[in-house]
Amino acid sequence: MKIQRRDARFVLIKLTGMDKSFTGDWETALKIIRDDPNSRVAKITEHGGTFLHAALGFCEDKKMLNVIISLINKTELEATDNYGRTPLTYAVTSGNLTALRILVEGRPDLQQSLQNSCFGIPAVNYGGTIGLKQIALYLFSKTSFNDDSNFSSAQAYFILSTLISSDVIGPALYALKQRDSLPVFEFGKALTLLNCLAKRPKAFPTGNKLGIFERLIYSWVSVDTKDKSFLHVTGSSVKVQKVKRIRDMKLMHIQALEMLDLLCNPLDKDEEKFRQCVKIKKAAALTAAKWGNYEVLRKILTTCPSVVDLREDDGQTLFHLAATLRHEKIFSLLYELGPYRDRVTAVKDKNRNTFLHNVARLPAPGRLFGFGAASHMQREMQWFKAAKSLTRPNDITSRNKDDKTARELFTEQHKELLKEAENWMRDTAQSCTVVAALIATMVFTASFTVPGGNNQVTGIPVFLGTPAFIIFTMSCAMALFSSITSVLAFTVILTASYLDEDFVVALPLKMIMGLVSLTFAAACMMVAFCATIHMMLSQQIEFIVIPVSLLAIFPILLFIFLQLPLLVDMLSTTFGNAHLPSPDNSYLRRPLPPPPLGVVNRLKELFRRGKNLLWHKGKA
Repeated sequence: MKIQRRDARFVLIKLTGMDKSFTGDWETALKIIRDDPNSRVAKITEHGGTFLHAALGFCEDKKMLNVIISLINKTELEATDNYGRTPLTYAVTSGNLTALRILVEGRPDLQQSLQNSCFGIPAVNYGGTIGLKQIALYLFSKTSFNDDSNFSSAQAYFILSTLISSDVIGPALYALKQRDSLPVFEFGKALTLLNCLAKRPKAFPTGNKLGIFERLIYSWVSVDTKDKSFLHVTGSSVKVQKVKRIRDMKLMHIQALEMLDLLCNPLDKDEEKFRQCVKIKKAAALTAAKWGNYEVLRKILTTCPSVVDLREDDGQTLFHLAATLRHEKIFSLLYELGPYRDRVTAVKDKNRNTFLHNVARLPAPGRLFGFGAASHMQREMQWFKAAKSLTRPNDITSRNKDDKTARELFTEQHKELLKEAENWMRDTAQSCTVVAALIATMVFTASFTVPGGNNQVTGIPVFLGTPAFIIFTMSCAMALFSSITSVLAFTVILTASYLDEDFVVALPLKMIMGLVSLTFAAACMMVAFCATIHMMLSQQIEFIVIPVSLLAIFPILLFIFLQLPLLVDMLSTTFGNAHLPSPDNSYLRRPLPPPPLGVVNRLKELFRRGKNLLWHKGKA
């Protein structure tokens, strides 16, 4: 049945999936455009897209695409919708690599048209195609990035920004070396390769958290920085794949640092280009501060120190942003500013908020780290104290536009978090108290009902003097003492005042004490159980003792495995400061003023001086 021309548009919308169903009947659609050639250029969508826009955007059937592309001509390929997007733009923005390959490789007569139209990607769509890794890699393989090529810097920017945003640094670095104009090229406001790299903290070493085993592999594995294949064979075993992943990560870090050097140190020393470079660095510095990209901001501060005075529209500096978003690596750079640090922390925004006011605000939920609300509250208090130590005394009591000091703002912003932390502490303590009391009751009873009973004449236990009985007695005693200690620790938590200051050390320390004591008590209880089984059954059913003892280990290991993350988190946040900005965590590693000597350090210093004195006397 032949479809009337006025009905072809509505039929094609349905058949191509442009009605947002995204499932097309391409065989029927082909029959329509063959019967009515004018329907190929008809506007079939509300955005002015044609049949070819839909085909290159949604169809992934190679057979159908070959037939469709064989029918098109240069005019149809360059047809645009209401937003200036060509059919090839739809293929790229939809990630349809199949259509792109067939069109580029199957129609040599259209190569010049594709080159002139930047592979069908107009300027307005550059920012919307970030992350299409396979498309960008394919375009990279078909592109010459030399300065004398006809490929524009805008076209190169699209491909390289997409590769960088996909953490594919190797090809982007290779292309960047081919064209010197790319480091200072600015496609739009803040649309530069340096700004794009500033959004990828995971492309640098400090942006990745590795475990102990992964850090060992990272330091041991070697990489080939001269490899130009950018393709690596995947290993067959899980261990090999893990090593390969870490090796690729290390290679990416090396390449990203090299790219950062090229972007921050352009070879062109022209004054106009230098000013353009400074402008680019200032925009990228703000981006790096927001994303927590330490390496990029460090490099920018080193090559362009004036960036320190940079402010946002609301008057906030780079470090105000880092403090608000809890980027400890960026925040730690304050310790390297020396006397200039007081000038930065004294800056107030348009609402008269000081540096400490920004830290007093509750960050977004995604910036709260740790196990539970108590850990969140602890870290927030630690952050506030760290920022307070860097703030001038006058600014600590300074009031903002709402007539609030930083401490008052902290109390108001963290009111709900404080309640949640209190409830979490109480619930955890109550649950653990029940378990600890149960263990104490059982081992106390077991101490007076010893295995085998007592001698009827002397009252001495039958198994007295045997190794198993000694182990049983000691285990019961240690389990009882540990469980009582745990109960007392959790009882103190239940009766605490729950001030925000208590969450820094007092409450976490009691929780750690209670959890460690409870774990030790449970382990001793199971040891006492195994000793009892040995005394009662070793003479008659000897083979059953070992399996039962092995099974008794399972609940202890399970308890430790489930509680270990919480315990490690509390230990690290209470006794460590790896997550907080401090001179010890400064990543620039520049010499700092020597800290006050403690007792141990004084003894070491005296010993060193005495050794030197004796050495000089001996030589004399």
